[in-house]
Amino acid sequence: MNKKSGTSKDAADKLVKGIKRKTRKQYSAEEKIRIVLAGLRGEDSIAALCRREGISESLYYTWSKEFLEAGKLNRPGFPRGFFVQNLRGFFKGVHLCVERLLHFLR
Repeated sequence: MNKKSGTSKDAADKLVKGIKRKTRKQYSAEEKIRIVLAGLRGEDSIAALCRREGISESLYYTWSKEFLEAGKLNRPGFPRGFFVQNLRGFFKGVHLCVERLLHFLR
């Protein structure tokens, strides 16, 4: 009797696993970049960003690592200098914030 219940449980597990694979959200490159840039801006914590986007923190950090590596390597499929331009804009914003903060503290 245990053999039958074990095999039906295995079949059910396989069915559930197959459904999860087919219904898993696929993120486009643009969505991944948008999420990583939002994390780099630092307006929200990474945990809050991941909850809002419905992804795990480990997935965010994987994408972040890939994003930064792609910027170094100029990977095909991305416009040349795309990552550098976005990071320049990000650091320009950080620079302005620091200037305003220093001005406020004086």
